[in-house]
Amino acid sequence: MYGTDDVVSKAVGLYIMKPIFKKEGIKITGPFGFSLKAFDVAPQVSQLKGKELDYIGVATITGPAIRVLKELRRQGVMAPLIGAQIWADPEIIEGFAGLGDGSVFATYFFYDRNDKSREFTKKFVEGAAKLGIKKPFPHHVDVSAYDTMYVLKAAMEAAKTTGDPSKVVAERAAIRDTLGKLTYNNLVIGDGICFDKHGDAQLPGYILTMKNKEWKIIGTHAPLPCK
Repeated sequence: MYGTDDVVSKAVGLYIMKPIFKKEGIKITGPFGFSLKAFDVAPQVSQLKGKELDYIGVATITGPAIRVLKELRRQGVMAPLIGAQIWADPEIIEGFAGLGDGSVFATYFFYDRNDKSREFTKKFVEGAAKLGIKKPFPHHVDVSAYDTMYVLKAAMEAAKTTGDPSKVVAERAAIRDTLGKLTYNNLVIGDGICFDKHGDAQLPGYILTMKNKEWKIIGTHAPLPCK
């Protein structure tokens, strides 16, 4: 199932999940598209009733993923979900509570991965609480914003930038050109981070599952090398 009116949801459903499932020899029922704006997803879910399902791939963002799960359970469809990073959000824990155990999804950040990620999580949660924001742990986008500062710092140091206002255009170009030449380690996200020829970051993959309102890690994949 995938969201039809969101570019990322549609891309994940039709051009990532579907081809990968087919490549792995998985028999697919569907795919079924649904509008993220629609409150009622009962018609799409009803097409799954009575079928023998091991998992249900759901490509959509957090709110609609929760709606889909609740409707699945309401109609008695009990198969766990396979999700993508687009619903790897701390907020999904409460929405999935009691219904989504066994669901599996991928993300590039896992808060309980090591001492560094746990230390960052502790400081982030405390800092967010002071601002009146309650989160059990950081979103992967929160971590990206933090790590980006250290990626830029490393590129600036390698490019030997000076901060001289008269050199701002040349030094900005030097930072841009240097970013893709380095490999970044000791980030909260992980090690071996780099940018490919298209400028896309190669990131680790953490495969997680839900159990009793917690995320448990069940698999890891190192970042792809950059050429």
